[in-house]
Amino acid sequence: MLIQSNLKKILMLDTIFYCDDNTISGKRQFQGEQRFCAIEACAQICAMHVRRRNVFNCHAFLLSISSVKPLPPKRLNGMGQLFGRLKGISQQAFSYDVKFQLENTAPSQVKLTIGTKEYGEMFKQEKLRQHYQQLFSSLGHC
Repeated sequence: MLIQSNLKKILMLDTIFYCDDNTISGKRQFQGEQRFCAIEACAQICAMHVRRRNVFNCHAFLLSISSVKPLPPKRLNGMGQLFGRLKGISQQAFSYDVKFQLENTAPSQVKLTIGTKEYGEMFKQEKLRQHYQQLFSSLGHC
């Protein structure tokens, strides 16, 4: 099976401009990407929040999306604002409500869960921890 998104880059965040223990905010300039990129941006900003909360000591990944209402436009153009709020924590999962708003459109509310996994054979700490710390620093102003 071959899946191609035709994206030039997979990072869907340009800036993280606020982050505390329970919230994270950022933005992304879209240039005609498909709507799934808005949902991916929501997942990415929440995963960055989880990594930071855990001092970059674990792998974080999208575990589930429970709702997206309303759906973002089919094509994304303009500045997208992302506002994530941590709603719940279990041993290895973090639930978020995320507001995604593209210029001149109604905001989308996304409910998603980020899972965590300890670093190990599949997710190598020596590579990923430093990568995500550097990525967070390059995106962040918080």
